[in-house]
Amino acid sequence: MLVLGLAVWLTPLTRASFSVSAGLVSSYAGLSFGQANDAQDQKTPEKPAPQPPTGQPGPSVAQCYYERICYRPVLKEREIQEVVYRMVPREEKYTCTVFVPVMRDVKRTQTYFVPVMKPVEYMTTIYVPVTVQEKRRITECNMVEEVIDVKYTQFVPKTVQQKRLVYYTEVERRLVEQMVPVCRQVMVPVTDQCGNCTYVCKPVFTNEKVTREICVPIVKSREVVCDVVVCEPVERLGKRTICKPVFTEKEILVNVTRCEARQQKVSSTVCEMVPQTREVVCKVMDCEARQQTGVRTIMDCVPQTVTRKIQCVEMVPFTERIPYVVTSCCRPCW
Repeated sequence: MLVLGLAVWLTPLTRASFSVSAGLVSSYAGLSFGQANDAQDQKTPEKPAPQPPTGQPGPSVAQCYYERICYRPVLKEREIQEVVYRMVPREEKYTCTVFVPVMRDVKRTQTYFVPVMKPVEYMTTIYVPVTVQEKRRITECNMVEEVIDVKYTQFVPKTVQQKRLVYYTEVERRLVEQMVPVCRQVMVPVTDQCGNCTYVCKPVFTNEKVTREICVPIVKSREVVCDVVVCEPVERLGKRTICKPVFTEKEILVNVTRCEARQQKVSSTVCEMVPQTREVVCKVMDCEARQQTGVRTIMDCVPQTVTRKIQCVEMVPFTERIPYVVTSCCRPCW
């Protein structure tokens, strides 16, 4: 806006020189803000230059260009070298010690036991049961019968006349008037489809008053004299036989069995284990050390340099020309 305002006040010669300076300034601004203003400049359409009105001298219009440097991403291939570790097998000889089992005969002295039976006499204590009579004092209980006088109460039945209130029901007959529905058959003249006149019986319902007899129960009470059996208690004197225990002491002879200890000589057969020795030949397994040679495979980790292609993105600069319009007036605008 500052550049366009200054261009209005300049002469044609000065405007030409100033347009070059403005192009340099705009080119410098495009280098600083090229990437930020690239999308906005591409989207803004170019507007046509304003035309002066007919019959009047119009302002001079000049179209200029300024250049700016932009960057675009480009996908390229390049080769790189990297170190790769691989496992390489190799064979080597080795010597090891192996223990081999070997069976051999060895003489050993063996001790074993032989059972020998022999009689042995020894003294032992035995318990013999002995029965002895002894005096014991006991208390004996004897039951003695005895008759005693006893007073008891006896209930004697007796018939007595007593008055009781009795309730009974009497039936009273009454005449009651009541409306009853009555169905009667009435002869009604009817003409059939052929034009013949006939009579047909049709039921006719009417309510008529009728008189009927009903029975009404009436509860009444009265006193009656009836015989009642009553038990009256009467005290009487009687005799009863009872058993009474009588304790007496006396002495008796009882048989008592006791065990007495006695010494007795007893002979029995005893089994003794007698040790004996003998020589036997047995198999013994020993392990012998032997040297053994073999071949084994060892994996070595070997580094190798490998060249491979990769995809990379590079920013490539390019120059873009952007047009702009400069308008100059013949007189001041104020």
